[in-house]
Amino acid sequence: MPFYSSDRLVFWPNNQKLSMFAEIADFLGKTGKNFTILKKLFKFRKMEKCKKCSKQIAPGYHFCSYCNSYADRPELGKQAGLFKRWLAYNFDILIYILTLTVAMWVAFAKGNTPAHAILGMRFIKTDGSKTGFGTMLLRELVGKTVSFLFFGLGFYWAIWDRDRQAWHDKIAGTLVLEKQ
Repeated sequence: MPFYSSDRLVFWPNNQKLSMFAEIADFLGKTGKNFTILKKLFKFRKMEKCKKCSKQIAPGYHFCSYCNSYADRPELGKQAGLFKRWLAYNFDILIYILTLTVAMWVAFAKGNTPAHAILGMRFIKTDGSKTGFGTMLLRELVGKTVSFLFFGLGFYWAIWDRDRQAWHDKIAGTLVLEKQ
């Protein structure tokens, strides 16, 4: 908050530019000599008025503290509340999760995952047939949960396995191939 304000200017800490030294020096009861020390610590700026409610706005603020409107162009709207912003953030997360869920279900129906499809890989069953929704659901949900147990050992199992199958591949009976 400003230490001193009038209709024309405000006394604000930690800036360089000063105006109307004598008026402020008299107000503070300082002499001209002592006032030069204050020049390094404070600056004086013009107080701006809100274009909607005509109240004074402290320098550097973008919103009026009385009517919460955007100071430069009130027709653009008011400042959004923190609860509404938090609620919107959580809705965004929910939308992302739902979008990813739909994308995963569509990919599972095609016998793949989105990431494997992007990287040029596909799945087949160990007997050479195509994978379906049930197989992919078993592999991704049940199999990867089991692979995660025991400190993720199931994922690393592919390093030692002859067919490079991780535990989730063994549970679902799948193999991972490069697309040709």
